[in-house]
Amino acid sequence: REDEMSSAHQHRMDDMKREMETLLEGERRSKERLEQRLTMKFGDDMATALAQAEDKASKAQAQLAANEAQEIRRAEAREARYLERETELRAALDIERQDAIEQMKKDLAAHSAKVIAEADARVHRAKKDAQAETEQIQHKMDTLRNTNHVEAMATERELRSKYDTKETELRGQLASEVAGMGI
Repeated sequence: REDEMSSAHQHRMDDMKREMETLLEGERRSKERLEQRLTMKFGDDMATALAQAEDKASKAQAQLAANEAQEIRRAEAREARYLERETELRAALDIERQDAIEQMKKDLAAHSAKVIAEADARVHRAKKDAQAETEQIQHKMDTLRNTNHVEAMATERELRSKYDTKETELRGQLASEVAGMGI
């Protein structure tokens, strides 16, 4: 069945091809008859004029094709220049972007260094202030300790003196009492 369909298709294609050849042949004969009639009616001048007109039309068509090809080449050249310029601009933009990123990194590093330096300075000042305060407190404690020691020594001397005085009195009384007893 497929062979039958393929064969029928081939016959149709052959028929169409023959019809086309017939039409082309008819067209060629019509042109020749027209040229013969024009030659008979108007003579060789008309045939020459027709040939010249066909030649001019052919040349005009060739010139048009050449102009079109030249315009295409110009358009392609313009497009190539635009693409090249776009590539240059993209490269320049990439360089600017990279430069901006590098500058931002430098600025950030400088700012970070400044912030760290300021923080270090504050920590150093706080340590110095704390050390000075500690020294003041130590000095006050030492002063109080010395003052208390001096006061304690004075109190101790005073108490010793009172004790010695009392002991002397008591010894004197005891001695008197012992002497009064006649021992």
